[in-house]
Amino acid sequence: MTKKDPASRKRFYGTFVSLALYVSATDILERGDDLWQNFLKILIEDENFTPERYDPDEEPPRYVFEKSNLSPILKFLSTEGESILFERYNPHYLFYTIDTGSIVASGPDNSERISAEEVYFQQKENIDSFLSLSIRLYSLFQPFYGRACHKDDMNMQNTIYTHFPPGHPNAGKVYSMTGFGGDTRKGIPGVYWANFFSKIYIDTIGRGKFLTAPCYRREELSDGSFLLLTSESPLDWEKPEVQELRKAMRTHLGYEYFCDINNRDRTCKVPKFDFSVWEKECDHGMKIPARLQK
Repeated sequence: MTKKDPASRKRFYGTFVSLALYVSATDILERGDDLWQNFLKILIEDENFTPERYDPDEEPPRYVFEKSNLSPILKFLSTEGESILFERYNPHYLFYTIDTGSIVASGPDNSERISAEEVYFQQKENIDSFLSLSIRLYSLFQPFYGRACHKDDMNMQNTIYTHFPPGHPNAGKVYSMTGFGGDTRKGIPGVYWANFFSKIYIDTIGRGKFLTAPCYRREELSDGSFLLLTSESPLDWEKPEVQELRKAMRTHLGYEYFCDINNRDRTCKVPKFDFSVWEKECDHGMKIPARLQK
């Protein structure tokens, strides 16, 4: 039996790089077992990304991930859990936070995430492996948007910090943190290390814009989506040349499409998302659509 890492809780809240894929909640429910079977297949095909433990809605995970017996995991993903946490401890710490789509009260999309500790990205072959896995997961989940970046980079672009006022005993220290730009219905959250744009963005902004966008690397995926990188490594995000490239990419694609933490109140242009199934059948998002219930 694989032992649980006693430091996992501390590492879970450490510094990491994460991929987030924004997927239609109703798409997840409609695809059902087939989606999750293929997801687990991807996890076990490369042992470097195979989890060691998992748990629905708990942390730290209680159950051993057994490649030879995936039925209990599939049951959690398909019928029982709202979300599942997978963890791998060696040789590097990795964790997956997976939304199953069973609860759509929070909105019409789910965020599927994989994260790896910062030290993992110090080797180029690991960067390539993580990016390759990201592309495979993107192709599987078919999200309308995805991004991968360093935790500190995400905080810089998407976290509003409130500090204690002058005169307070803790003056200058952070009082609260509030997320910003996390709702793609209000704009693209930002420009990161890796940026996945689905066909709805290509059709809205224009394929030519993506073909000519300033970037470190460009890849047009088989479904017509684009992956744009701003640097070789997600650890390079603070470098001045990377920051300048990001600004150039955002300007080229259209500043009006991107959320900006320095200009929070403006209204961004967004694609014509079709969430009519969610809006009509979920009673304002408070239950699973009747046609999707098992």
